[in-house]
Amino acid sequence: MKVLGAYFSRHWKLLVLLGGCLGICSAVFYLYGLPLESVGYAFVLCFALGLALFAAGYFQFLRRHRELEGLLDELFLYTRLQSEAAPLECRETTALPPLWDALAEFYPQLEAAGVEPALRFDRENLTVWASPEALGRVYRNLIANALRHGGGGLAVSGREGELCFSNDLLPGSAPDPERLFDRFYQGSPARAKGGAGLGLSIVRELMEQMGGRVSANIAGGRLEIHLSFPGAPPREGPPS
Repeated sequence: MKVLGAYFSRHWKLLVLLGGCLGICSAVFYLYGLPLESVGYAFVLCFALGLALFAAGYFQFLRRHRELEGLLDELFLYTRLQSEAAPLECRETTALPPLWDALAEFYPQLEAAGVEPALRFDRENLTVWASPEALGRVYRNLIANALRHGGGGLAVSGREGELCFSNDLLPGSAPDPERLFDRFYQGSPARAKGGAGLGLSIVRELMEQMGGRVSANIAGGRLEIHLSFPGAPPREGPPS
């Protein structure tokens, strides 16, 4: 199936053209009222095969279109973050609901990869000082990174002011934790699997604009990405 999928991915234009030609030929014979005995049942098979090839090529086109949209979205967001000097508007935010939303969004990909995230938190009402929208984007980028470049075993843990995303490394993959958040960084051929190379750079930019920081380390064949959030600023009391 992987070989077939790779073939469809590379030759989707040819498949669309071939499927369209077969379908048109079959339709012409049908419109001219030629009986199946003279046309041959082969054309019925060609028509069905043409539709199947057309559908396969079309779905590959849609997948590539979505990938391109994702690349452009990352490039636009990274450029905007680089040009904006003002920090993001943050507030005390419940950390887990945006994570549930991100996991639900990636559920089809997680299920297809056979990945069941392991979740462990000190308490369900864990809060962090963050922008809810930016926090959700951080979560989505980290999950996408684990799916695209990891070897499974996604785990998310958290305690007051800190969250950790970890996943197994692919065999032969040895990313440099010090450079992992550099833009366009590809630590090994195993990491060159799509994407604009900006996902983790965007994570760093968002965390810094929320007053936090992000770091990475490798331990026991697993990549760990730590998110550290700032404490809530002291409330200004009435003037004495």
